[in-house]
Amino acid sequence: MPDHKSCEKRVRQTEKRTLANRIVKTKVKNTVKKFISENDKDKKSSLLKEVYRIYDKAVSKGVFKKNKAARTKSRLSRKLAD
Repeated sequence: MPDHKSCEKRVRQTEKRTLANRIVKTKVKNTVKKFISENDKDKKSSLLKEVYRIYDKAVSKGVFKKNKAARTKSRLSRKLAD
């Protein structure tokens, strides 16, 4: 347990942020899994737009860095072309 009051507050803040980030990451993972498992081309392209939207929101919230999101979106768009 921390000794200082400020450290105790930091622990509480970290727990809240970790929970919020985990929720966002889970949503991203589930949407990507849904995209990969889809076989219909039209549904897959609409799911790709959804994945893009979710990744962009995660970047704006600071969950992912900008380049990681760009790299992942690029790789997923190549899967759509295959």
